[in-house]
Amino acid sequence: WCLRMRAFGWVWVFDTPNTADTFLVFATGVIPKWLLEPAGWDLGTLRILTVLRALRLVRIVRVVRLLPQFKELWMLIQGLMQSARPLIWTSVIGLMILYIFGIAATELIGRQEAFQEDEYVQERFGNPLRSMFTMFQLMTMDTWGYTIARPVMEKDWGMCLFFV
Repeated sequence: WCLRMRAFGWVWVFDTPNTADTFLVFATGVIPKWLLEPAGWDLGTLRILTVLRALRLVRIVRVVRLLPQFKELWMLIQGLMQSARPLIWTSVIGLMILYIFGIAATELIGRQEAFQEDEYVQERFGNPLRSMFTMFQLMTMDTWGYTIARPVMEKDWGMCLFFV
């Protein structure tokens, strides 16, 4: 930072990326380490801000984008960035489906008279949030046959239609 100030002068500081870089250097490094720590301040909460130093790595993106040696890497990064939006919408749709089936499971299983006194079933289907988590386990096929579906189907065999 000091060498850049010496080479480019004060004009360098007022460029937007350089202002952000200056803020990161001073807010996460210089002020806490050189001023507050010798003064005896507790820096426990300020140490979280040191993670912001990783934002300085964003400058590497400019180099990767401009150098011809990294053309394939830049194409890969662009592909990942362009696929983020469809992945987010896919996750939203998945959450909506989980919510719908969580409500259905709570009504069909958790609030049914046969399962009112069963702690095991109430733990998994007692409210919509628990039912959503159980439906997520079913969706990922995480031991669903033995620990989720069979205990319910032992008391009401008609629930096999719900689980299939």
